[in-house]
Amino acid sequence: MESMAFDQGKKIIILLSLVLALALLRPHLQRYDSVGYYSWVRSLVINGNVNIQDELQSYDMNNFIIRTPTGNPAQPWPVGCSILWMPFFFIAHLLVLTINFLGWPIIADGYSLPYRLVVACGTVIYGTLGLLIIYNIIENYYSSMVATVSVITIWLASPLVFYMFAHPMMSHANDMFAYTLVLWAWLATRKTPFRLLPYALLGAASGLAALVRNQNAALAVLVILLIGYQSLRSTLTWRQGSLATVIFSVSWCFAFFPQLLVWKSTFGDLILLSHPYSYISGAGTFYFGFPWIFHVMFSDNRGIFIWHPVLLLAVFGFLYLFKMDKLLFFFLLMSFLIQLGIIGSWEYWHGCRGFGQRFFVNLVPAFIFGFATLLNELQGKISIKIIIPICLVFIIWNFLLMLQFILAMVPRGGPTDLYLMVKNQFLVVPENLSKLLRAFLTRSE
Repeated sequence: MESMAFDQGKKIIILLSLVLALALLRPHLQRYDSVGYYSWVRSLVINGNVNIQDELQSYDMNNFIIRTPTGNPAQPWPVGCSILWMPFFFIAHLLVLTINFLGWPIIADGYSLPYRLVVACGTVIYGTLGLLIIYNIIENYYSSMVATVSVITIWLASPLVFYMFAHPMMSHANDMFAYTLVLWAWLATRKTPFRLLPYALLGAASGLAALVRNQNAALAVLVILLIGYQSLRSTLTWRQGSLATVIFSVSWCFAFFPQLLVWKSTFGDLILLSHPYSYISGAGTFYFGFPWIFHVMFSDNRGIFIWHPVLLLAVFGFLYLFKMDKLLFFFLLMSFLIQLGIIGSWEYWHGCRGFGQRFFVNLVPAFIFGFATLLNELQGKISIKIIIPICLVFIIWNFLLMLQFILAMVPRGGPTDLYLMVKNQFLVVPENLSKLLRAFLTRSE
C-alpha cells in the first residue's frame, strides 16, 4: 500500500472526531446506566459525599434505592468513569459559577447542560486519545496507510462511534480508552532491557480498566499468566518475573483502591463477597457453561457479527498475527475470549437496550489490530482502490443502522427482524434519507 506521512493519519482521526462531535454529540443523561455512572462525580462535587440518593430520585430511579447496611442506596455502577470525568466536571462547575457571577443565571446543580456537555466532550477526548494511541501502536508494526485505514474503518463501522458521540454518558468509550492503555503498557513491558516502571504503568492501566468496568479485573489475571509464561520460556528470569508480578499487583491495587473506598462507604465492607449479588450487579445472574456465547456473536438480538460484520474480518486477522507475534496474538485473542466468556455467561448478554453488542466496544483496539494485520496481508494482492471502497461500505452500513436505531426503525431492545433491518438499509433509509436526517437532527432524545 502507498505510504502516508506519519502525522497525516492522526490529523484525519482528530478532524473526523471534531466533525462527528459537532454532528452527533448528544449529552443526555438517561436511565439507567448513564445516570449511574455520572452520579458518583455529581454527588461527590455537589453534595460532598457518595450517597447517590439525590441523583437516583432526580431521574426517577427510585426502584434502585435499595438500602445497604450503611443506609446508602446500593450502587451497582463502578466509579471509573466518574474519576475520568472529574476534571471535566470541575471545569464545567467553574464555568457555571463564573457565568453566574457575571449575572447570567445557570443552575449550578451538576445537572444543567454545561455540565453534561463538558463531560460528554471528555468522553470524546478519551475516545479520540484511545484511537491515537492504537494508531501509534499499529504504525510500529505496519505502514501509516494500514494504520489509518484500519483505525478509521473499525472505529466508524463498530458501536464505538455511537457510544463516543450519540451516547457519551455511558462507560463504553472510556472502557475502550482504558483497554488501549492496558495494551500500550503491556507492549512497553516487552521492550528490553527489563525495567519495573512499565509493569507499574501496566498495573495502573489495568486497575483503571477494572474501575471503569469491574469485569475488566480479568485482564489482571491474563497479565499475570503471561508473566508466568515468559518466565517459563526464559524471556524473563524467575527473579524478574516475581518482581514484575509484585509491582504490577501493587500498582493495580493502588489504582483500584477508590472503588474499595466507595464500596466501604456504600456497603460497609471493602470487599463485597458477603453481600447479595443484587447489590453488586444490579440485575442478572451468571451461569456456568457459557450458554449464550453463540448468541453474543450471531443472534438477531444484537449479535456482534450480525450488527457489525467488519469485526468478524478483524477476528480472522488474529490468525495472521499468530505468524508474526505469538505472544501478542495470545494477548488479543484471550482478551476477546475472556469478554466473550463473561458476557456469554450472563443472562443479559444482549445488553437490554443499546446499539449493537455494546459490551465489546472496549475491545475496539484489538479489532483494529486484527483488521490491520488482515490489511497488511492483503498488500500486493488487492489494490487499495478496492480495499477503501469495501471499508466505506462497512462504515455506511453502520451509519445507516445507527439512523435506524435512533429513529426506532429497529427495536431499541430485544430481537430484531433481520429481513426488515436489511430492507430498511437498502431501500427505506436511502429513499428517505433527507427526511430521516431532519428527524434525527431535530429529535429531543
